[in-house]
Amino acid sequence: MASRRTPTLYTGAAKVFAMSEAHPRWLKATLAAMLSRMDRRGFVTIGSQANEIKHAVERLGSRIRAVPAPNSESSAHKLLERLGSFFTAQVLGERFTADPVLSFVVDDVSADVLRAIEDSMFIGALIPMVEDASGLMHEGIVGRRLRLSYWLAPDFRLPLITGKTAQLSRILSHSQAQAEQLDLGV
Repeated sequence: MASRRTPTLYTGAAKVFAMSEAHPRWLKATLAAMLSRMDRRGFVTIGSQANEIKHAVERLGSRIRAVPAPNSESSAHKLLERLGSFFTAQVLGERFTADPVLSFVVDDVSADVLRAIEDSMFIGALIPMVEDASGLMHEGIVGRRLRLSYWLAPDFRLPLITGKTAQLSRILSHSQAQAEQLDLGV
């Protein structure tokens, strides 16, 4: 997942704190890097903030690509790309949607997809919604509502909101149909 552009939309204290997902190490590393770029007046420019957010997204992308998988089609990287592309289409697609789908409920998906979800959660790329976090470890992830981490929002140009929910199987079948259309040159 390479950052597609410098993410100036994700700068400013409120957005940086929201993107941190309350992860102290991410916040510490990102803020330390930003503060090292402070100007003579004691400010960190929007450009410097955006560059550090871009670097944070790139670091997460490297971790995502490094997660081992039985095959490339069932990797955490592939799953997150498919989810991110679907959510991007919801936000920036041809039709405007005031409340786009930006989260999903894990339903009837393959064991490989479930493994990719667990791997993605382990590295912080997928986040369980608060109401669905209790019992997650011993009851499993099927039936749980998840969303992409805000750490990935700049990569897919997504707002820092949870949006509506869709079934994961629907999202994956929709993104598979889009990929097949591209392969056919449609």
